[in-house]
Amino acid sequence: MKTTPKTDECIGMLSEAQSVFNHFIGNGYFDIKHYAAFLNRVNAVLKYRLLPNCIITIDNNVDKDKAKENELLKNVSDFDAFWYAMKNYQLVTITDLKNEFWELCPNIDNIQQFIDVMNKKFQGVNYLYDADIDKIKARFNIIKFVENGEITNKEADEMFWNIYNISHKYNFVMERVRAMFKEFREIAQGNDKKTIQITLPDNLLKWLQDTICSNGKGYIENAKGKPLKWLQNKQLAFELVTHDKIKNKLSKEAAKRELQLLFIYHKDNKPLILRGKSRSTKDTRDHNKLMNFLATL
Repeated sequence: MKTTPKTDECIGMLSEAQSVFNHFIGNGYFDIKHYAAFLNRVNAVLKYRLLPNCIITIDNNVDKDKAKENELLKNVSDFDAFWYAMKNYQLVTITDLKNEFWELCPNIDNIQQFIDVMNKKFQGVNYLYDADIDKIKARFNIIKFVENGEITNKEADEMFWNIYNISHKYNFVMERVRAMFKEFREIAQGNDKKTIQITLPDNLLKWLQDTICSNGKGYIENAKGKPLKWLQNKQLAFELVTHDKIKNKLSKEAAKRELQLLFIYHKDNKPLILRGKSRSTKDTRDHNKLMNFLATL
């Protein structure tokens, strides 16, 4: 089975964040200063490296002092924690997670099997945490360290709000992950319910595989694949399935919906979905070759 480095990194960051909630602040000795620094680091890791609202990149050859001069980083509250996150964790986006899933599951018929595999990976972090600030203050007995003179009220407030922000971001990530798997399940259920209404004849499949296009590849990778991997632009696939000799009595819109059942797209290994307005590829060599062959059927 293929590796899933981005998925594993995502789970690793969530696992580290869980330590925030699993720490027990009891009556014995507890290094509150160390815990405060840990909260800063976890908050920075989730904010800048895991499904961030704004992606920040830093060149490998830029040192810490030079990076501080960047105007975009002037408002970073804890630069040490930010720098630690940027240097020790991979950036993970929801697109990364989706792409890894489709690389792992190239066959649309096996989606549910691979959903089960990935769900098992996330099993240990699949939680939502209470993000109510009053409940956080009640649960985390940080005020006693103010009373002991170990930290100030301001430092305690910063810790409470760090826990609040970590809870919110953790829940946001897990909700996005759950929504991603819901999307995959809907594709699987739709595939189970739908019967492919377009049949591509064997001689056409062989021609699509063997005919070399302007990018040096065939139209499809393997004539026996299920689904077929489409190696050209999506518009050509649309022109194929909407050709009168292929779609038969289907409308163009109905034929267009067949694309995701017939093909996966080579750039992302996802079901081929053509969004937006279709654009013509007429007068291109690849279009003309395809149309000329379809005319012979």
